[in-house]
Amino acid sequence: MPVHHASPEIRGVDTYLGHPIHAGTWDHDHDFTGERVGVICTGAGAVRIVPELVDSAAFVKVFQHNPSWVLPRLAVPIPAAVRALCPDRVVTRLGKAHLRRQVRDPWLRRQLTPTGSCTQTSISSDYYPALQRANCKLIDWPIATLSPVGIRTSDGVEHHLDAIVFAVT
Repeated sequence: MPVHHASPEIRGVDTYLGHPIHAGTWDHDHDFTGERVGVICTGAGAVRIVPELVDSAAFVKVFQHNPSWVLPRLAVPIPAAVRALCPDRVVTRLGKAHLRRQVRDPWLRRQLTPTGSCTQTSISSDYYPALQRANCKLIDWPIATLSPVGIRTSDGVEHHLDAIVFAVT
């Protein structure tokens, strides 16, 4: 089954035999109930998708390349023009505070903290709690290749997956 819009730098995309889905062309007919699902990316697409997936999938593995700041959803939306004026240091402070409030485990917090310049920011109050559910795991080993049964990471682990969501932009 061809993967449309898949990131071209991921080897083995054509070999995967499960159900590939690109976040940009979401398959609303697919039922994730009881499935093992992989999500490639941790940007805005993953921040939207993961909280919904953990409610129905048996297990969700989120394959993170680079973490991005996730800011809390506020009761009143902040216009994009105002958000664009926020200096990086303000975004970083808000992101760190939100991460500290929602993620108690220092190891997971460290994995979710962007290093260096982080240009991408997402808004969610559900993403961090979803990552800490018993049926969800953050994987920060780089993806080596896709295989017929799922994703093989650079540490040699083969992650067997029924569906892979490509949330890459």
